[in-house]
Amino acid sequence: MTASFESEAIQYFAEFRESHLTEYGEAMREYRVGGNSGYPRFAGSNRVVQTMQDIHGALEETFADLSVPKGFVTPKARKDALTNFLAMLTKRQPEFDEISKQLIEEGRAQTKHSKADWHDHDFIPEPFKQIDRIRREVIEALEHTLQLYAPAAKAPELSIHDQLNKLFLGFHRFIVQLGKRYSSRTTLTIEDEYDVQDALHALLKLHFTDVRAEEYTPSYAGGASRIDFLLNEDSILIEVKKTRPSLKDKQVGDQVAVDMVRYKSHQKCKVVYFFIYDPEHFLTNPDGLIKDLSRTIDGIEYHTMIAPAI
Repeated sequence: MTASFESEAIQYFAEFRESHLTEYGEAMREYRVGGNSGYPRFAGSNRVVQTMQDIHGALEETFADLSVPKGFVTPKARKDALTNFLAMLTKRQPEFDEISKQLIEEGRAQTKHSKADWHDHDFIPEPFKQIDRIRREVIEALEHTLQLYAPAAKAPELSIHDQLNKLFLGFHRFIVQLGKRYSSRTTLTIEDEYDVQDALHALLKLHFTDVRAEEYTPSYAGGASRIDFLLNEDSILIEVKKTRPSLKDKQVGDQVAVDMVRYKSHQKCKVVYFFIYDPEHFLTNPDGLIKDLSRTIDGIEYHTMIAPAI
């Protein structure tokens, strides 16, 4: 929390107090019940009236001087006082709800044979209406004051690893939703690895600016090896595989082992992701495959993601 945020919060609450204190004092004197006040007692009236007195008393005395160290010993003591004031008013919500409910039930019972057009708000006495309005108003002001103490914290940015994990794990849901088109209109169907690559390419473009498809490594065993995607700015290679009856656990493992040897010759190869799409669940031990194929070799990190998760 910086001093500027705290100063803004205290200035706001001081102005709120100054602009409402007279009105709240008049309300405290106006909305009394019993005796010659003009308003009859009602169920819970003592508690409602006490709330108005507590609000005015706190604003008139506790928060008359918001300075430190004169009004409050420390900034923490001042913030604690504001927090406790808010908690006190908020905790009375169930009481006010119960009083309101009882008043409405009593009013309905008394007027059930009446021909007049009664509404629930007609059964709520004016002191209750006005004091509850003021209570809610002060709660809103206190909440705003405490929010001003510091700006809302930004959600932490996901790491590249977390972004890719989220993308891979959500890939199957994306494909399923893509197939639910209005009036059964044509859409992308996933039949082989090329279809997976096309869909994944589009998703990668949403999150990364420099996505290079079909990146080639230096020649290996007499020919160049193609890598499905390169996230150039982050030096991350992505290889896509889709399972089929002839590409299950062993075959996938064998292909990845060959890929690991091929890719280490690529100058950008620092991290490699193997994304294995297994919608028909041909893999019998996906967890074991992930464990076996996720490792670090010669300084290169290899990660394996399989979707959908079982």
